[in-house]
Amino acid sequence: MKRNDAHDDDQQWFDARLKADLQSFDEAFDSPPHDVAGLALLVGRYQKELNRRLWRELALFWLVAAILLAAVFGLLERSLALFVVLQGITALSALLIIGMTVWRRRKSLWKSS
Repeated sequence: MKRNDAHDDDQQWFDARLKADLQSFDEAFDSPPHDVAGLALLVGRYQKELNRRLWRELALFWLVAAILLAAVFGLLERSLALFVVLQGITALSALLIIGMTVWRRRKSLWKSS
């Protein structure tokens, strides 16, 4: 059976041993509230950098796509047989990747059920 003043004893022990240290900790690490203008400036800079990075990635994507298309069309002009072989390898690779993905998903579903 608990005594009625057990909570008071615990609170007194806490106050005697930890309260002063916790208050000094709070005072040492208490940060003032952030100003809205500073946060808005930070968000604006982040959005500008993100926008710049996305445009750079899009430009790189278009550059690589143009190079690949030029290479494929160049191969088509040089040798129809090599072009057909390249297209066949590409199609088989795509089917293999899709098949492996479906197989892994079904395998994980079988394990989980």
